[in-house]
Amino acid sequence: MFGRSDDEWDLLLDNAITVLKEEAGRRGMTSYSKLNTELVRRTGQPALDFSLARDRTAMGRLLGQVVEQTRAENGGMLSAIVTYIDGTDPGVAS
Repeated sequence: MFGRSDDEWDLLLDNAITVLKEEAGRRGMTSYSKLNTELVRRTGQPALDFSLARDRTAMGRLLGQVVEQTRAENGGMLSAIVTYIDGTDPGVAS
């Protein structure tokens, strides 16, 4: 998916969930760039390149799957704490 094997994608997803739960537990926010950097650090996989439409779409899909897998447990959307780097509103990677 998006140039990643199923195992690589699952690793990204599992780590995205962990990162966002940790941040939410601190009542914090993060940016798309910070999440991307943290996923690289934790998984060793190449960063998503937000200048590419494919990789912007990949981040959107990844966050959508985070919500699908955690919404019932959390009662909310973990993706809502991901914002543009210079903003405080949730959005999509651009």
